[in-house]
Amino acid sequence: MITVSVEVADDQLHVDDDAIKSLATKVLAEGGQSDGDLTIILAHDELLRQMKITYFDQDVYTDIVSFRLDEDNEPFEGEIYISPARVVENADRFNEPVSRELARLVCHGCLHLLGHEDNTVAGKNAMRAEEDRHLQEFHPELTSLHF
Repeated sequence: MITVSVEVADDQLHVDDDAIKSLATKVLAEGGQSDGDLTIILAHDELLRQMKITYFDQDVYTDIVSFRLDEDNEPFEGEIYISPARVVENADRFNEPVSRELARLVCHGCLHLLGHEDNTVAGKNAMRAEEDRHLQEFHPELTSLHF
């Protein structure tokens, strides 16, 4: 069984933890991860920026950072850090509801933890298609991500 926890370090968004947990669990289970632990952290912009500097050698603000923590032959363990400020900014830029943008980032982070990459145009397109499919398939969760 996947155990998903949601931690809020930046309370700019008031979210339904259960909806986030349900969406993440479904994406991971469909991707073959049915046992382990995932922590989703809604964190301040500056923390994600520092992570990009430390772990990726990029001094940029970002909407999401994902880390797969388990080693070979260990149960799945991952962390997804999401910036609520970037969620709101992205939603405005892409003319999407904030709840849908947050759900997209939850899907995006889970897909990274499952091994999907978006460092090429083809990879980005493939990940976007998977995100869209999950968002369409799991639409009920979106209605309960409220702010």
